Amino acid sequence: MLRAARALSSGHFCGALYKHTGMRPSEYQQRLRISRARELLESSRKSVANITLSVGYEDVGGFRRVFRKIVGLTPSDYRRRFSRLSRAG
Repeated sequence: MLRAARALSSGHFCGALYKHTGMRPSEYQQRLRISRARELLESSRKSVANITLSVGYEDVGGFRRVFRKIVGLTPSDYRRRFSRLSRAG
């Protein structure tokens, strides 16, 4: 049986998210975006600028700063270290 959806106030939602993840909504969204960027860096040959836009950032410099803060590597260094693509092809 389906349960009726509950309407949550933004304050209640933010509190529940923080309780569950330890992160504010903006932090959680950044982590999701960076996670997707990591996947793309590992599995595609898209440029860092293209990945920046595809994960929702408009500024490459800002994306690089957030990526490095969360991952500990620049996007290019991350790709060099973890790319699953063959270097020969």
